[in-house]
Amino acid sequence: MRIAISLILGLCAMQLQAQFRFAEDQSVPVSIDGQALARAWEGGINSAQYQKADLNNDGIEDLVIYHRMWSHLLIS
Repeated sequence: MRIAISLILGLCAMQLQAQFRFAEDQSVPVSIDGQALARAWEGGINSAQYQKADLNNDGIEDLVIYHRMWSHLLIS
């Protein structure tokens, strides 16, 4: 009996979907001043490391963000 109930619940659970799936569409071209952006639809900073540093020796600490996925430094 336990096996039958587990089997039925398992098969029903496979048919349930709590969320719909997005279809990514990057076919719309995006450009700034006539120059196409290569990664225009990438959104946000996913895995950043934040640090303060005085980069220009003015006595005010600047915000430095290292994006680990892109291996880029973003300096503010």
